[in-house]
Amino acid sequence: GGVPEAVSQKEPQSTLGLEGLFPCLERYATYCGRYEKSIALVNEMQQKRPGFQAYLKQLEKSPDLQGQSVFSLLIMPVQRIPRYRLLTKELLKNTWEGHPDRGGVERAFDAVSNVAVKVNHAIRQAADLPKVIEIMQKVKGSSVSVVQANRKYLQDVLVHEVVASVERRQVRV
Repeated sequence: GGVPEAVSQKEPQSTLGLEGLFPCLERYATYCGRYEKSIALVNEMQQKRPGFQAYLKQLEKSPDLQGQSVFSLLIMPVQRIPRYRLLTKELLKNTWEGHPDRGGVERAFDAVSNVAVKVNHAIRQAADLPKVIEIMQKVKGSSVSVVQANRKYLQDVLVHEVVASVERRQVRV
């Protein structure tokens, strides 16, 4: 089976309009990088303030939320990028070369794939940040800040510190 003649004679013209979504996708990396901290904050608030937990339970009963918890709502954007990637991958697989929408589908797949890489990077950075801050607190007397956007945590290393050329102590950084 080839392409039906009526379809192949049409003027190529994309009708998907996916390109308008690309700029919005970049926001997902920031959200996903902060997701774990958001969950921790909601849990902390539930522990510290019983009224907050009661409020969340009341929200779940709202017709707008249809019984969903705040946790199920917070995870939705995190799950969205992998779903978009699967969707655009399937669209790409089922859109033949020469189809008016092929270029748009390819660009959509590339854009979603790039955002997925950025999301994964943001999640790793967020997970490493507490360790980097801990290391910074251990490095005393340094005027250089360990915490910078282009740095990442790699591993713990045992360092021997020589103090006044007599005393020697071990510090894990």
